[in-house]
Amino acid sequence: MISVVVLLSLLNFVTTFSYSNGANLGCIVTKNLLFSQGNLIRQLKKDETDAFKKYKKELHLFNTKINEAFDKAEENEAKNATVPPMPVRPSLPAFCTGADTTMYIFGACSVQNNKVYVGHVFARELEEKEKVKLAEFAKKIAAVQPGTTPPAEIYKGLEFCTEL
Repeated sequence: MISVVVLLSLLNFVTTFSYSNGANLGCIVTKNLLFSQGNLIRQLKKDETDAFKKYKKELHLFNTKINEAFDKAEENEAKNATVPPMPVRPSLPAFCTGADTTMYIFGACSVQNNKVYVGHVFARELEEKEKVKLAEFAKKIAAVQPGTTPPAEIYKGLEFCTEL
């Protein structure tokens, strides 16, 4: 019974482990185009295309191992066998977590790849001064200890849009 519970929790992990936030999906590749949160970011470079192909193979192997574990769950339960160790999910390619794919949400708008979006609609490019402010903010926010509230002053100068 324990192995079935563990496998069910594993299924929950696999099915909920998604980079989706509703209608917008995280890192998406179609042909050699990179999208993030529904926004076109850029074309992939050759080394990124190779990393993507490698990731797809590793993900296929991971999913195969998960499926095999579920297929054998009842058999292992009947034998009182121990639950096999969970395979390690492959890491996303670096291009999925780069500065150009990071989305910053500032109340009424969001900024990604130096572009301002209102809802899902592209509004404008950031000005050079704004790009500098955003880069400074990114460094400061990365230095904040997880679980703590960032100091209010790190948001100064980030008024990319104003909700009235």
